[in-house]
Amino acid sequence: DLPPLARKTYYTKSSLDKLKVYGRSYSTSDGITCDHSASGIEFSGVIEGDVTVKIISERQNKESAKNDDAYFTVYIDGVRQAERLKVGIGATKNLKVATGLKQGKHTIKLLKQSEAKNGSCIISNVVVYGTLDAAPANSSAYIEFIGDSITAGYGVLCSNGTSSSGDTDYKDATKSYAYLTAELLGADHSVVACSGAGITEGYRPVFGDGLFSLQNYYRSTTNAYE
Repeated sequence: DLPPLARKTYYTKSSLDKLKVYGRSYSTSDGITCDHSASGIEFSGVIEGDVTVKIISERQNKESAKNDDAYFTVYIDGVRQAERLKVGIGATKNLKVATGLKQGKHTIKLLKQSEAKNGSCIISNVVVYGTLDAAPANSSAYIEFIGDSITAGYGVLCSNGTSSSGDTDYKDATKSYAYLTAELLGADHSVVACSGAGITEGYRPVFGDGLFSLQNYYRSTTNAYE
């Protein structure tokens, strides 16, 4: 028996019981953070039609880059969607993550392809025509990956010889070895990765424990990860 359906907005910071959160995240006045590579949310319920997720993309001004747009991967009922969804740096956008769903039980997962240094994001709300269930169950296994450009999916979408391979146009953490390992093992994941950041040195202004001990260095240099 399906419940009566109506358009409903779920504000993320007050609906955490409906959301499975991937990656290091915390609540802000506008929603929940979605900063690191392959971070994001998953939710399920009885849904029909379109689903939108409001994303706020912010530049933190610690570093500059030619292209700091945020890209996202969507999975619908476990199937990766071909289209990359884009939110321009400094923009607020209602991403249409699903279109024309047939009424019934559906599960949607939204993961950030780009890394934290290319801009931080906030997931503000989820709008569905339907009702969300309790958050999807956690896996029995959890892995946190700590790494650099390889872990962040640097350049995985570019051709050999591309001069701007560091742009977010060519990054996709959901095609990196780290995320794919978690996916193959059926494990929940967190990815803390920054291109150029090593364990004891690197070409970024922060590396090692100075990066990994924080919730997100590019959002706050004092907010420790617990």
